[in-house]
Amino acid sequence: MSAGRTTWSPVTRAAVFTLFTLLLGFVTVTLRASGEASPLHPQLLLVLYSIPANTGLSLFSHEVALLDYGAHEPLLLTALSATIGTVIAGYLDWRVFVPLLGWERLSLHRERRWVRGLLSRFQRAPFFVIMLTAATPVPFFPFKMMAFSVRYPMWRYLAALTLARAPRYVAIAWLGEALDLPAWLLLVTLVAVLLVAVLKELADHGLPAIRGKARMGRQQA
Repeated sequence: MSAGRTTWSPVTRAAVFTLFTLLLGFVTVTLRASGEASPLHPQLLLVLYSIPANTGLSLFSHEVALLDYGAHEPLLLTALSATIGTVIAGYLDWRVFVPLLGWERLSLHRERRWVRGLLSRFQRAPFFVIMLTAATPVPFFPFKMMAFSVRYPMWRYLAALTLARAPRYVAIAWLGEALDLPAWLLLVTLVAVLLVAVLKELADHGLPAIRGKARMGRQQA
């Protein structure tokens, strides 16, 4: 290692990555809402938006975005742009979460019986499980975390992700074209979905952490 070089811990990398993707998501939503005033091509915006919409916990909804694009942009080009963004997201996810989940400080968590049982079942048909869960409305986050926990090869993971997501994107964009919902309704829906996701994260993780710190403070007082 060269002198003076700073090596981030897996947790720090994951935190910075999460903040970056959140910022990217908010910026792309703002630019899309600005319509023709946006300096970026709509398909480039979709590629960029699809990254935060498919990384980590995926607080941003790719479904709402695809309904919007399906109503206003070419269907196959829309599906291609969303798929490219998803592959980039999958690559970044793998690079960030594989080291995080392999971190020594999480070794006790990995050795729990129920965790080992889940990972053992997942490894019986990992490619099929990834494809099935990525192609359906089933929450995908737990299953991709299983893939990262067992260090499932990156290119197999990306192949399964692509084969699952591309047809799903075509179907959602086609539905958007058929329904032709007004842009304002889709934007309101997107904001509502994001708010619900943020509030859920706060309820599941933020509030318990605050209560825990407050309890420790009272015990030390």
